[in-house]
Amino acid sequence: MGQRVGAAGEIPAHEEKELVERATGGDRDAFQRLYELHIGAIFAFLRARAPRELAEDLAAETFCRAFQHIGRYEWRGAPYRAWLLRIARNLLIAHWRSKSSGVHLLADLEPVADAHVDADPTERMAAAEVVAMLAELPDRHREVIELRFLEERSVAETAVVLEISEEAVRALTMRAMRALRKLCATLGAAALTVDT
Repeated sequence: MGQRVGAAGEIPAHEEKELVERATGGDRDAFQRLYELHIGAIFAFLRARAPRELAEDLAAETFCRAFQHIGRYEWRGAPYRAWLLRIARNLLIAHWRSKSSGVHLLADLEPVADAHVDADPTERMAAAEVVAMLAELPDRHREVIELRFLEERSVAETAVVLEISEEAVRALTMRAMRALRKLCATLGAAALTVDT
């Protein structure tokens, strides 16, 4: 097709909308292009929540489902990627529910190699502390913080992924941040007590 494969956002929304319309009409090349544009984001979303092999399987399943149900998709202004993220999220939830483990997803992650070999070890420690704090939050709070701040998703995308309104995303984000601040204050006070 001549275009560079990369992250979503490299093509304007009207071009993506045209690709989606063509894919909805049965154009396999258009669907292939959508796959190329979004596979990286979908895999990264799943990999942040599951071991590599599971993330790979669910990413593949996400696009299988998207292809099967492309006729149901309606362009509503949010990026197509948001619909894919919702499919991926639902598949992941179904997988963990079928396991009936009750184990936090964050606890099941295998360590991801750092791209910067000379990275400051305190940066890793800070990231580990953030992950530990997020694991203490209720699932819904953790999800909205991960989507909005760690993955830098828009309010509109987050609303589609979580299947709630944009206003509900804003309210949930405020509650989640309040809970995180409270947790930080509690853990900070506990750390001070232990250190002295």
